[in-house]
Amino acid sequence: MQPISEAFPALDWEELDLALSARDQKAAQFEAQGLVCTCRTLYRITDGMPVYVVDAAKPEPEPDLRNVRREARPRRSSSKRHQPSTPRKDNTLEGKLKPKALGYEET
Repeated sequence: MQPISEAFPALDWEELDLALSARDQKAAQFEAQGLVCTCRTLYRITDGMPVYVVDAAKPEPEPDLRNVRREARPRRSSSKRHQPSTPRKDNTLEGKLKPKALGYEET
């Protein structure tokens, strides 16, 4: 079943209460049929008059939790031990430079 939407516009300020009560009565009818209702108030851009809207739809079915599979979590193997990684020394100058002794220079 497609969602149902009905609008109740008021043509002048005296009809506001009539349009609002018509919307509420229609929402009560839909709820008596087992539908879920949402009531909104919109405003026309041309004159600012309210338009009362009721939206009705079938309720969402409740999920059957007995049929829902639990996601299998990956287990860690106890035979593999986590080894901390050692920093790589590929791009360093470590071991390539000789320290200079004070007062001695190479020529």
